[in-house]
Amino acid sequence: MIPLLLIGSNLIGASAIRTGKLIYLSSVSALYTGFLLSLHFDQSNLVVVFAAAGSMFHAVEYLAVVTHYAHRRNTVGSASLFQRISRYWLLSLVIYILLIGSIGIWMSTPENGELYFWQGLNLWAAFLHYSYDGMIWKLRRVQTSNALVVNPK
Repeated sequence: MIPLLLIGSNLIGASAIRTGKLIYLSSVSALYTGFLLSLHFDQSNLVVVFAAAGSMFHAVEYLAVVTHYAHRRNTVGSASLFQRISRYWLLSLVIYILLIGSIGIWMSTPENGELYFWQGLNLWAAFLHYSYDGMIWKLRRVQTSNALVVNPK
């Protein structure tokens, strides 16, 4: 019921400006509703599908925000390693995705015996992700909020 209430309350006074927000809210609501229903009805095959879709959803939205930040950092903020990388952001992102994907495929094959190492590396990357979030998204810093085009409060 909560997703329906959220979507319904956002439909009240809907405008063209809020279309993106409504689409995003609807997709997130559908994803997590499907995940919860598959858990409730003990559909383990769908649980795996929705868990993977949730991870992919988060990764895409996160990379979209970081890409926006990188494009802004190209011209805004202090000189840093991230600013130098931002000049070649698309190339850096493609290399990163290809490298991580290739390593993941190679390490996940049972015959090479590196599966546990790969799983540990993924867990470490998740913890690192949350650590970086704590450092990156300090919107009270004028340089960060300017690069994200957000007004700190």
